[in-house]
Amino acid sequence: MKWIARFFVGCAFIAGCAGSLLLVPARLAAEDGTVATAVKPDEAQTHYNVANSYGRAGRYQDAVKEYQEAIRLKPDFVEAYSNLGITYGTLKRYPDAIQAFERAVQLKPDFAQAHFNLGSVYYAAGRYQDAVKAFSDVVKLKPDDA
Repeated sequence: MKWIARFFVGCAFIAGCAGSLLLVPARLAAEDGTVATAVKPDEAQTHYNVANSYGRAGRYQDAVKEYQEAIRLKPDFVEAYSNLGITYGTLKRYPDAIQAFERAVQLKPDFAQAHFNLGSVYYAAGRYQDAVKAFSDVVKLKPDDA
């Protein structure tokens, strides 16, 4: 049983849209997204998962490309827009982050975390009135968390 535990410690799971799982060495999932995208290149979820791995590895430019591909394949992929916004914010690309979060909020108006992230990016970009509005929306959506 010890060998099984050691094997899984060094691996990453990448979920497929059909519910299948792809098990790859964690260093490959983070270093080379082609491992996952080669398996299901036309599935938005695959690109989203690879983007998340790139983000965790600090490879933000690669993450941006994968989130964009996920969105191209599934234009209403709210979580991909949200994570793209987070990644743009990390890169201090505030206009791009704002655009991504605005799209996430447009697609899912009750997505409080996207409103919060939008407010944070507005604030970082010096758009304080817009930040106040976005944070007010969060309070309306989640009054118990205020």
